[in-house]
Order: sequence, then structure tokens, then C-alpha cells
Amino acid sequence: LQRARRLQARKEEAKHETLRALAGLRRVLVELGRRSGLEDGIFWLLPEELSLLEDRSEAEALAVRVEERRRRHEILLQQVLPAQIRPVDLETWSPDQGAEATVLAAGDCLQGTRVAGEGAVTGVVRVLESAEGIDAFQPGEILVARFTDPSWAPVFPLARGIVTEVGGWLSHAAIQAREFGLAAVTGVQGALGALRTGDLVRLHPDGRVERLEERRQSPRRPLAVPVQASVNGHWFEARLCDLGKGSAGLAEATEEVPEGVPIRARISGLDRELRGTVARSSGDRLGIRLEIEAEEILAALEAREGRPEPAGVRR
Repeated sequence: LQRARRLQARKEEAKHETLRALAGLRRVLVELGRRSGLEDGIFWLLPEELSLLEDRSEAEALAVRVEERRRRHEILLQQVLPAQIRPVDLETWSPDQGAEATVLAAGDCLQGTRVAGEGAVTGVVRVLESAEGIDAFQPGEILVARFTDPSWAPVFPLARGIVTEVGGWLSHAAIQAREFGLAAVTGVQGALGALRTGDLVRLHPDGRVERLEERRQSPRRPLAVPVQASVNGHWFEARLCDLGKGSAGLAEATEEVPEGVPIRARISGLDRELRGTVARSSGDRLGIRLEIEAEEILAALEAREGRPEPAGVRR
């Protein structure tokens, strides 16, 4: 144990001295870049090319080489590579080819490992190539990324779920998702290419990421009607916020309700109940797939008060 402690200190001292040496070399290179006119382009040259800077004609050729390498670097940054690369892939790969990306059709699934959350979770996808795009992320969306690190921290309080191409049970995304109580599926190869921002997906408990049919754009009538909702015999307060063809929305739900469970809601003064299944649960808002036509509820509301209450009006 004493020897381990002594060598640990020496390891840190060796790292410190190495960084001092590298800092000195960097100062020399920065000065060479200034004198040659290449500025930070000096770092695109190989060590054996630095001695050629003394020859003016060679220096001009090196400046052209620096620009070519910069352009190639930009091309490489735009390439989409698979999560796993074999040595033979590197030998045969060229900038003109990348990983083949197949857009996922409705009903198709990708497979990964479910590492956090309970039950099936449905939400809208937000594909982000890097943490620089976090500002575009909207509350309640499902993040699809290559992987996450601490720079992605602002996303987790907003997200409904996480899908990453790289990682497992001990990855950053998995640990953060468990801390925030989010659904997370990691190791989903091809997720960045197969999914698009705006896609509707469901994260299954077995690690499947299923792309669902596009949500119907049927007209929805805005409402603001207090209701008493019930799930498994437990009643709670909510507000009927809209009605559409075969669907309804509840807002300000005082209880957290999982997707896929039957739900019923009573409206004061009506002899008809809303009955259906929770199709989407996001915070205090519930999307319900109705067993009866919305027109019946609207007609009952109109008969009770002449017309439905406008959106935003509360009793």
C-alpha cells in the first residue's frame, strides 16, 4: 500500500512535467505560425514539414496543404459513421461514403436496452447531433442522440425520454435518466439516421423503440370544462381542455396516470361519461382515445348550457 501511494504521487508528477513540456512546445509552434503567416494553421502540419518553412517557395506550398487538410477535416466531420467500426472498415472507407441510414416506417422498431423508467412511454422525437442544439429542445420531447455527457444536463429536466446509440446501464444517459425518473433506451444502433425530429415513437419496456403512425390532424374543439376523472376506481380532479374525433384532452390532472390504462370522466350535469384509454401522458396533461364519439359529448354540453365553455374560462 505504501508503494502504491508513492507511485501514485510519481504518476501525477510525470503528468505535470509532460504538460509543462507540451506547453513549451505549443508556445514555439504559435510563434512559428506568427512568423510564417500561417497562424493557427501551423497545427495542421506534420513535424517533418516544419523545417520546410524556411524556404519561401515551400512555405507557400505548405499553406495550400493546410487549407486542403482543413477542407478534408470539415468533410469528415459531416460523415455519419456506424456505432461499431472494424479495422477493415477503416481501410476501405472514404469520405464519399458514410453509414447507410434507413428512415423508420410507422410500425417498425429499433432495438436497444431499456435502462431506466417504467412502462411504455410515447412522445415526439427531437434528434440532436450535439449539445449545441439544446436550445431547440421542447419540454416533453424524447431526446435522440449519439450519447450524452455533462454538457447535456439542461435536457434531462425537460425530457420525457432518452434514446442513445451508444451506452449501457452505466452510461451518463442511463444514470441521469434514472435520477430524473425518465424512460431511457441505450445502445440503439442507427437511431440518429432512422428517426427524424417530429416523429412519434413509443419506448417499450423490452427496449424496442417503435415509430408510430403520424398523429391525426382532425379538428379539435377547445374547451375548459371541469371534470372528475377515475382510473382503477380512484377519482381525481382535471379539466377537459379539448375534444376531437374519437379523442379528448385532459389538463391539470392532479394524479399521474400511465399510458394504456382505461379512464372515465364525469362532467357535472351530464348523464354521459367520457370513457376511453389513456393514449398519452405528459406531466399533468392526458390524451384519451375515446370509446364514444366526441359529437355526443359536445351535443350534451350544448344542451346543458347552450354552448361549450370557451377555452381559458374556469368556473
